[in-house]
Amino acid sequence: MSSYIKKHKVGIITSFFVGLVCILPQFFFIYSLGDNYRGIHMLATPNEDAYIAIMQEVLDGHTKVASMPFFEYKDKIPLLPSTLFKMYTIPVFFGISLVTSILIGKFIFPLLLFFAIYIFFYDLVKVKNKREGALNVIFAVTSGILIVFGFDLVDYGSIISYIKGVSSPQGFLIWTRPVNPVSGAILLFFFLYCLNRINLHNKKKRWVLLSGASLAIMMASYVFSWTLAFVVLGLFSLRALLNKDWNLILNYLLILFLGIMFSLGYWINNIQASKIEWYPEAAARIGMFFTRTPHINKFVVASLLFFTLSSIYGYYAKIIKKPFPYWWWVSLVLLLSSIIVYNQQIITGVEVWYYHYVFYTIPFSYISIMLIMRNIYYEKFKKITLTIVLLVLATSSFLAVYQQMSAYSNRYSEFSRLQSHTEIFSFFNSVEKECAVLSTDLGGDRWSNLIPAFTHCNSYYSTENQSVLTNPDDFYHRYLSLLRIRGVDGADINRYIEENRDEASSSLQYQLQRTLGFPDLKLDKRLSELPGQYVEFLKQDFYTELSVFKIDYVLSEGRLKEDILNDLPNLSEVYSNNGIFIYQFLP
Repeated sequence: MSSYIKKHKVGIITSFFVGLVCILPQFFFIYSLGDNYRGIHMLATPNEDAYIAIMQEVLDGHTKVASMPFFEYKDKIPLLPSTLFKMYTIPVFFGISLVTSILIGKFIFPLLLFFAIYIFFYDLVKVKNKREGALNVIFAVTSGILIVFGFDLVDYGSIISYIKGVSSPQGFLIWTRPVNPVSGAILLFFFLYCLNRINLHNKKKRWVLLSGASLAIMMASYVFSWTLAFVVLGLFSLRALLNKDWNLILNYLLILFLGIMFSLGYWINNIQASKIEWYPEAAARIGMFFTRTPHINKFVVASLLFFTLSSIYGYYAKIIKKPFPYWWWVSLVLLLSSIIVYNQQIITGVEVWYYHYVFYTIPFSYISIMLIMRNIYYEKFKKITLTIVLLVLATSSFLAVYQQMSAYSNRYSEFSRLQSHTEIFSFFNSVEKECAVLSTDLGGDRWSNLIPAFTHCNSYYSTENQSVLTNPDDFYHRYLSLLRIRGVDGADINRYIEENRDEASSSLQYQLQRTLGFPDLKLDKRLSELPGQYVEFLKQDFYTELSVFKIDYVLSEGRLKEDILNDLPNLSEVYSNNGIFIYQFLP
């Protein structure tokens, strides 16, 4: 262990630097607020409040998490697994708050991701002497920094807008987001490292077991990581088949078998879920789509072209010799697996929300590029190549620091104001567990996520309905109730829907791909029928319609309109502060 630490001390030290860059904005935020900090950190990554709500569901005893926002459906079969969410709840049983556990994760997981990438890359190239070992460290560190800190460098449009001062980052590094994609990336690169041990160093039993375990956890947590791992395993199997290495093929089959067996509960759950009437529509809401249309990821294609041309140059310059070295095969496998996951629907006819594959295909392309730089161009153009690598290292680090500082500055006021709402959360935590709250959510759906995230209560209405296996008519009824509690008049409903079409579409969509421009005929029909049906809805007794689902409280930004209060005579004001009013339904 002492020798290992000494050998990789630069990688270990850099990993802690990565963790600090990721967590420091949260520390600065908490420190700057002092006594005004009330336990709500800066949730400046996508869907973080919804992710916390899922963890709260686990803590409330709903470990399946079949219905995060709603009181109903909690005992149904979940569409998506909550495996990795449960990991964040473990420290709570040792007296550590859930938010603190999440903050620890924002430090630990980017750190682990960097080191997993570093050690995977370092292990790919044989070290003949101390000098080559130092060179490997430089390239391995740069690879890790490029992926963790420079992930957004491929988004050249945003980078140009930052340089011009037109815009600035509003969110922290994507790897600071709880659960995924960071956990999937750690598992994926650990899986690749295990394959290195098996393929390159002829290490078998222990690494086969660890490969199978990491594949199983991916299978039981995040489809985008395990499907890539599956394709990588398949491509390595083809290579072994070409080499007639039957022992290696048997080990790959054993890894796959272990992965399936260790995650058997996940597969059984999926089979059970697929038998439910509403499964196809729920699956479509989270990104399943029937198509054979190919998809081209420009960065992956560019990386593959760079790899091909560089390989041709390396071969004729006699830098790459037959049989091709292992690092070359790894690079090819990473790129081909990226192409395959984007286009497997050409054969299967079914795709998932392929946009999330970028979390892993960008790192795969980065690794391929760095392997080419290390093993081909450095051999011929040492100074130029090393200069480019160091520039990449510096640029990625600068971008990360800039993004963290910019997001901190841009979102500071928003999350500072949010601290005052902890009194509201305390109020709901003091009442009966599992209460249901209908919030007016003017200008967004923030309350409908914050309430289940920071209290033991549920939301009556939420756009976080994608994975709930139930009749979509339920969501329609909830949306009509939201419109009515907001005081939308029947005469204004057409104008309201026209002005808030994105809100209505997000609440009632039948397929996620409509955000990419694909037609959603069911949604179009529902939106066209909504004005007339809303007018009829207004004629019904409001409390009777609300009571179709559990309803205990109404949270309103500003007082409810008098006509709403007249329609709900058993609604009584029980709390008011900073323009927020809470009403309770009395027996």
